[in-house]
Amino acid sequence: MESHNLYREEKRTAEEHIEVLLKALQYTIKLSDITEYKGVVFLPTEELEILYLISVAYKEQGELEKAYQYIEPIWRYCKQLEIEQLEDGRMGVYELIMGYMSSLLGDMGMFDEANEIVDKLIKLALRLRRNTEVHPSLYNKAWNNNK
Repeated sequence: MESHNLYREEKRTAEEHIEVLLKALQYTIKLSDITEYKGVVFLPTEELEILYLISVAYKEQGELEKAYQYIEPIWRYCKQLEIEQLEDGRMGVYELIMGYMSSLLGDMGMFDEANEIVDKLIKLALRLRRNTEVHPSLYNKAWNNNK
């Protein structure tokens, strides 16, 4: 979190921030074990957060392919959550990652895939009465459709 704060305060470059995050991740798991494995990866919240922050930093730098590389293992995890019944404890992670994925895929020009995610998020939010998630999803869909 210290690195994230320094990055947000523009006291650390994206490259420095990513380097710190990758080093922190290596304490608990090898990156290749996450990115090269094609099954569903289970990761504790801390590792999920690190991968998410790396992906966001790359996206902000316009490096969309690298952003995708780091978020894709979590996306696989979230797709598995769709198959299982989502519980309140996992909803926040699911909404965060899937909302980000729809944005990233839209930026990559994958509008149909992005809108498919958005539709799922809207239906889920309405079903669970999580109305605060509807607006950002509608914005993502409108942005995708405009592009």
